[in-house]
Amino acid sequence: MPHFLKIITPVVIGSLILTGYKSVKTTVPRQEEPSVTTFPATLTEVAAMEQKLYSQDVSYSFMVKVGENLYPNKLHFDLTKTKRYLRTITREGMEHTVECFATADDSVRVILHEWSVPKNVTTQLSNTGSGDPASQTKVVNVFNNKFTSLDSSLTRLIGKPTVRDIKTGFQKEIGRDDVKWTGNQLNAYLLMFKRDNDVYRQIRLIVYPK
Repeated sequence: MPHFLKIITPVVIGSLILTGYKSVKTTVPRQEEPSVTTFPATLTEVAAMEQKLYSQDVSYSFMVKVGENLYPNKLHFDLTKTKRYLRTITREGMEHTVECFATADDSVRVILHEWSVPKNVTTQLSNTGSGDPASQTKVVNVFNNKFTSLDSSLTRLIGKPTVRDIKTGFQKEIGRDDVKWTGNQLNAYLLMFKRDNDVYRQIRLIVYPK
């Protein structure tokens, strides 16, 4: 039975240590991350790129399929291969995973990026009751800025979005912002899940050739 990616379930892996939501410096040299519109042709190319970024292979041990709500798969590709990588902590202090879905011949057909609040940050804020307002604001601002930056970059690279739906006023339930692009060579779907009364934030970006 294949496992399907659920659109509102956060995935948080690892325990990257943060203090005041600032990333701890490491001695591992870090390459510049490629543009989110970079689209390797094969899983072999993906592995080579992620190795240069010192990413961790965190691929699932079971079969994973991407839902049609994220990727319409109009050409009906049989995506039987997946690889998932956890990149070293971003400058913004977020966990960034990259998941690639490919056909049997190793050809990559869709890439899913995901930025999440590190688990230890969520735990730290939860242990303080309502959480430190300044720290909560910092986390929210980091994700809002990342979403805005991705929105601007994709608009510049692909063109004007075909869908833009930004929601406000979500206190207890989870809201979702949606922006979609249809380009001449590449399509993209940017989402941010959020709840206004805490630091629940997750950004997902799906990119795939037209």
